[in-house]
Amino acid sequence: MTTISIPARFCGPPTSGHGGWTSGAIAERVGGRVEVTLRNPPPLDTEMRLEVDDGHGRLLHGDLLIAECAPTDAPIDAPPFVDLETSRAAAATYVGLRDHPFGTCFTCGAGRPLDDGLRVFPGLVEGRPLVVAAPLDVPDDLVEADGTLSVPILWSVLDCPTVWPYMVEGIAALLGRMRVEILREVPGDETLVVVGRGDGVEGRKRFCSGALYTTDGELLARSHTTWITIDRDSPPPETGIGTLPSPS
Repeated sequence: MTTISIPARFCGPPTSGHGGWTSGAIAERVGGRVEVTLRNPPPLDTEMRLEVDDGHGRLLHGDLLIAECAPTDAPIDAPPFVDLETSRAAAATYVGLRDHPFGTCFTCGAGRPLDDGLRVFPGLVEGRPLVVAAPLDVPDDLVEADGTLSVPILWSVLDCPTVWPYMVEGIAALLGRMRVEILREVPGDETLVVVGRGDGVEGRKRFCSGALYTTDGELLARSHTTWITIDRDSPPPETGIGTLPSPS
């Protein structure tokens, strides 16, 4: 039996696992290109069992379904490159520095100590509606021995920045579904650029895409995400985060 436990460091809201890290950990163990759908907030520092069958996976905490995944070959339309100087200018305007519903978030939380979280601060890019960008410098202890980034870290990087084109409006949202395509091994010892784009709205859902580039503009990985908006004045839900259908 395969098990997954999410260290408390990799949280989104303070008491549950980061959606991107959790999804990436599932994808890494299942293998191949998969789309992960989160069904309930993942508990921290808790052993969960991962059932894998022919490219499909189900993450369970007791009898509670936390997440499921299925193979996918759906294309991902990456947002175009943003140069490093522009991404730094955008990050300086990051709304989450002064107003963030989940300041503890491993990827984009501004309340994390230096060198603890990823501190990706995506701000709006001037002249490009619904596009955000930020530089990425990964803490040394999160880089693999061979100098690359692990799958869970990559999924984390390509998670939060995708929804910030909508979060600047003051909403709060939780990740519902995600798929990632990694084009080559990603270096962890150099500055990279993360780009997120808002691609549409349907009720409580926000459809988004993300991309990770070298500073020279080489596309390294891309993502497609679906987010579910929640009430900012209420605590994060203890059970189901949305009404997404099961992945096909």
